[in-house]
Amino acid sequence: MRLILIFSITVTLYVSFVYSQDTDTLKSIRTDSFTPAMFPGGNDALTKFIIKNLRYPKSAIIQKTEGLIQLEILIESDGRISKYTLLNHLNPELEKEAIRIIEKMPKWIPAIKNNQKIRSSIILPIRFTIPKSTDEQWVLEILKDTISKKQEKESPQ
Repeated sequence: MRLILIFSITVTLYVSFVYSQDTDTLKSIRTDSFTPAMFPGGNDALTKFIIKNLRYPKSAIIQKTEGLIQLEILIESDGRISKYTLLNHLNPELEKEAIRIIEKMPKWIPAIKNNQKIRSSIILPIRFTIPKSTDEQWVLEILKDTISKKQEKESPQ
């Protein structure tokens, strides 16, 4: 039986612009003629992608771990994500899940400067929030019970 959790996720896209010819060194730029990289379909599509693909780790639910994970992603001039950096630490399982989502993303529409596609960096915060309604509390109790039963089976008698 597959258990589907409904949870609230807030995705806010903060964009920082960086450009460099050297792949190891990123240099900040500011210009009005710059078009930032964009997820295909825009921010609404990005939010839908994350909600559709995100799996809240059971251990984080049981521990009631919530919070914001920020990742900086490097988007190449061909739209692929070539590098990502975790900017803060919250919970190892939530961090792994945020990285899994980044790795699963399709190619982005690359940034454009002076009519040329360029590499750029986007800071993407992903907020993990466990729902507080009665139905979700029921789900938490089921998860606790499931893990408890599993631990009883695995422990030597």
